[in-house]
Amino acid sequence: MKFVNVEFDHVDEFKNINFIPRSIEDFKKSLFSLVEIFGVRLFSEEPSYPVLNQRYSCVELLVGFKDPIIALKEFQERYEKFRRRIPLSNRVIFGLPIIQKRSKRSGRLPIVLEKFKKSRRASPMLVGAMEIGKETFGVRIVKFKTKPFHSNPSINKIADWNVIGNFDKSLSTKKIFGGDFCV
Repeated sequence: MKFVNVEFDHVDEFKNINFIPRSIEDFKKSLFSLVEIFGVRLFSEEPSYPVLNQRYSCVELLVGFKDPIIALKEFQERYEKFRRRIPLSNRVIFGLPIIQKRSKRSGRLPIVLEKFKKSRRASPMLVGAMEIGKETFGVRIVKFKTKPFHSNPSINKIADWNVIGNFDKSLSTKKIFGGDFCV
């Protein structure tokens, strides 16, 4: 098997993209350039698969960390704190299955979720640490809004995109790119 090594500096289309951005504005410009290069345009309706475009995805940054591990731990703590405060049925938007301790009395999940215990759906959020300039790190949060959320209509009825917006407000992120469903 042979691998091809491409130096992006030699490809004109990639000349405005910094894969390790020097600033948040640099990251924003690079992201818009990537979307333009790969030809992802606005859709007239919501896509049924994750796609990076202005209307149905967004990219946000949680910034101000000196270490990527600390940045991710901070995100994890805020995410877990937020999830604990919301009802189980609202957690569906963050992906399935929802792992929950069963009732001591009945040994079952809450009725609204019991029928979905074998359903699978990845979270619409893609999270990772990234370097922004020298010795500064942030958490990159990419969210993809798809329609339908799940192939099961019963799950679609309880999947609420506003829950992700409320999570965004609790994080105090900087929006870099994307649609109105992200705050």
